[in-house]
Amino acid sequence: ALRLLVDTDKALMHYERAAKIDPSNPYGMMGMAYAHILRGRASLSPEEKRKHGQDALTLALNAIALGDFLWEAHYIAGSLYGGLELPESKLADLAKAPQHLAQALVLEPNATDLWLARAKVMRAIGDRTAAISDLGTYLRLRPESVEALTARPLDMGGSQFEIVEKRRKVPDLGMIDLRFRPLLEKMLQPD
Repeated sequence: ALRLLVDTDKALMHYERAAKIDPSNPYGMMGMAYAHILRGRASLSPEEKRKHGQDALTLALNAIALGDFLWEAHYIAGSLYGGLELPESKLADLAKAPQHLAQALVLEPNATDLWLARAKVMRAIGDRTAAISDLGTYLRLRPESVEALTARPLDMGGSQFEIVEKRRKVPDLGMIDLRFRPLLEKMLQPD
């Protein structure tokens, strides 16, 4: 909970204390990895960014080695390898990033940030088809994200019934540039 309050120093202190009690706890390792990412983001020094990035990657990989069931650990590793998190840490390895993000998606297929992260990595490695497919999945799961292209939010609220009904059809894309509309219509088709 402390990491969510962005008191990363205190969070790391508690995670390190927990690691002394149970050094093989993958949840603690994953929490420490995330805290290192937050500290790296806040750091001004390139050396500190690299150190926090390396620490985060090592902890995420150790958590994965203890039991391959934490999608968040794969997300951290994939984001660091993909250069999406702490690119200054120079940990980018575009051959490893898609593997970790794919495993994270197997473990948690509805995590929208994973689909967007993998779309960015696939674009970076030149696989445009996979990038568009992943972006399409992201937009199907979060159609309100289309607002980034329209500069106004889509109304996706209401009762549970209304929300489900709104997601069963393509939202009005009349305000979208004609060049993007066919692609968005295709990506937002209900499954």
